[in-house]
Amino acid sequence: MRYAVALMLLLSVMVMVGCKPQAKGPQTTSVEPPAHPMESLAPASDTTPPPPAMAASPQVVETSTPKPLVPPRTYTVEKGDTIYKIARKFFNTDARAKDIIAANPGIDANHIKVGQVINLPEK
Repeated sequence: MRYAVALMLLLSVMVMVGCKPQAKGPQTTSVEPPAHPMESLAPASDTTPPPPAMAASPQVVETSTPKPLVPPRTYTVEKGDTIYKIARKFFNTDARAKDIIAANPGIDANHIKVGQVINLPEK
């Protein structure tokens, strides 16, 4: 008899718990993600920012490679040199004499001196 009473009591509790009133219509549950997902995993004293989110697909970013800074080429004038001889020596043409003159503002192209250092343009 005790078992029957205990069984009846247990069944009535199960029925009451299982018979809660249900809401009409479809039920939607709103689950909001935490503001910082890693916040709950990180120790409280850690102040490092969370890692950046990974992009869905990698993006190719084209960058131009800057030219290395090369100091201007120089030449020290020797006995018998002229701007035209220097142009022939380094560029195999007299036509580049105007480029040598342009690379050396302030010099007198007709009166260069032995030991004078002049800049040479790029090839």
